[in-house]
Amino acid sequence: MTTLINKALLSFALTSVATSVLANNTGTDFNLSMHTIAGGMGGAAYTKPQEASAAVFGNPATLAQFQGNQYNFGASLLKIKEFKNTQTTTLAGMGPDGSDATFSNSSVSSADNYVIPTFGSINQINDDFYFGYGLEVDAGIGADFRNDPITLLGGAGEALVGKTIALPLTVELISINANFAGAYQVTPELSLGASFTVGFGLAQLGTVGDSTGYDELGNTLEAGLALPFAPLNDFGGTTSSVHDTAFAYSLGATYLLPSGLGFSAAIKSPLAYKFEDIIYADTAISAGAFQDMEIEQPLEAIVGIAFDNVIADGVLIEADAIWKNWSNANSYEDVYDDQLLLTFGVQFSDVLPGLDLRLGYSHAENPLLDTPNNTISGLQGAGSLPLGETAATMGLSPLATDIMKIVQMTLVPVVWQHTFSGGLGYQLTDSISVNAYTAISTGEKDSRSLDTVDGTLGLLGVNSSTTQTVELDPEISYGLGIHVKLP
Repeated sequence: MTTLINKALLSFALTSVATSVLANNTGTDFNLSMHTIAGGMGGAAYTKPQEASAAVFGNPATLAQFQGNQYNFGASLLKIKEFKNTQTTTLAGMGPDGSDATFSNSSVSSADNYVIPTFGSINQINDDFYFGYGLEVDAGIGADFRNDPITLLGGAGEALVGKTIALPLTVELISINANFAGAYQVTPELSLGASFTVGFGLAQLGTVGDSTGYDELGNTLEAGLALPFAPLNDFGGTTSSVHDTAFAYSLGATYLLPSGLGFSAAIKSPLAYKFEDIIYADTAISAGAFQDMEIEQPLEAIVGIAFDNVIADGVLIEADAIWKNWSNANSYEDVYDDQLLLTFGVQFSDVLPGLDLRLGYSHAENPLLDTPNNTISGLQGAGSLPLGETAATMGLSPLATDIMKIVQMTLVPVVWQHTFSGGLGYQLTDSISVNAYTAISTGEKDSRSLDTVDGTLGLLGVNSSTTQTVELDPEISYGLGIHVKLP
């Protein structure tokens, strides 16, 4: 058995070298959706988890439900068919014979197919105390438009300033967490738990390669609006790959009645990374410099209910509600609003000898703000594009807000709302089971109008309508893992 566990740990180490992870409908956090048993139940595992890792990274009070020594390890493959951003601009009266001219460009992200590992262990110390630990990829997001740049005006830049105005945007964020958890069985019904999280984050955000058309756009704005200087200029790559560590905690409680009815509550503190020198800015009124950026995975409050052998023998039903406080999380607060996630799962045990069947569903609110702030994490710019106070000083604060709308539609558009899942578990021996699941998030679409861009062009005598639209194809995940129970 020791050899088996060592091989599992080696497998975890090898799979954890994946670069970045495209988020799913739980936001940039994965919650319990990538654990190989909980994943088949829609991530509903905060009251009656069926695997060690879901207890260690979910509600720590649930450790008290795992007698003896239990381990599980697995990995999920996350796939998205296509993540497309379409930029569209209509110029009134600039087509043949005075008709309207519409320019459209679609850019496809090349970020796809990532591996997400999980590992958890729980050891019963005595009748009342339990200790657990584990590793997982807790959060991540990835988008890569370096080979298919985003255009500011859907290709209309050629007609207006003689050159395409393009941004080769990219983002990568991955948060790897190590959790150490403990639980105490206060009474036969009540258990309390706490966990401590050590996070390691890797990130980059900005542009890779040359951005084009900003010399021409800046000169046009300078001449047309009688500005004292060209506010925009062409610029090269702005991002660097950086990392940081962070710490967090979770507190939880469960109350399980002899009838099989159970209740749970948990709170998960924010996990705040400070990434130093992540993005470069060199605006018309400031010298070039790298800037720091704080990215904070949000506070979560979770309540759940479970019916274990209540509806029928061998049937476990669980429902959880998870509130994510994005509006107070550094960086996300500038582009996201608070979000409610509802998860529902059911497990049918021994539908055939040794075979368990699982089904799940989760629903998430679209977290994107209708109108974002004019910066993210207090950044003053990206290349020559001004943000925040710098944009306000230049009189371009509304334009900076439109830039952040582009960020919403390209770098952080986590707008999947519906996820359906199913899974199987097979008991190989009395102590070892194999578990697999698959989940699919249905495709979604969202868009933002760049009103300030159109208003600025209006000052130059151009009547236009500009939108940025994101289209996310269905996202699919597959997971396979093993669970070991020892005396």
